[in-house]
Amino acid sequence: MDLDPPSADVPSPAIHPPIAFLDRTYDEALSLTYAARGCIAAGLARPLAGASASTSFTASVESMRLTVRLTQVMAWCLAQKAIFSGELARDPETVEKFALGARELCLGGAENAHVEGLTKPFQGLLAKSHALYVRVLRLDELMHREVMGSA
Repeated sequence: MDLDPPSADVPSPAIHPPIAFLDRTYDEALSLTYAARGCIAAGLARPLAGASASTSFTASVESMRLTVRLTQVMAWCLAQKAIFSGELARDPETVEKFALGARELCLGGAENAHVEGLTKPFQGLLAKSHALYVRVLRLDELMHREVMGSA
């Protein structure tokens, strides 16, 4: 029977969310990505007929914001899974390098999820992607505080 204490290199389960949680978050982001692709391909990200130029501009900006949010979340989940599995070091440099990015862009636009002239499916994707980004941002900030505090 091995009585040696666990290695300091092994991530603490209290610090790292279980891999199943990361898988669910990644799966949610991937599902939203497929839905976004379908929405855009079907023309549902375009404004409704007769919408103003302002609404058309908003639709374009929000399409890009949606894409950036989902890409950032998926990349963050993959990096966290790599850290959790030991493929990447759990240190301040790695946590900083793989932090959730584009915060200003991704946090903006929440008010546009209900712009009249945008289709309901597109509005739903905007709201869901914003909520997912905010949840992952909280996890990213928690990871950042824990790693920087232990450094």
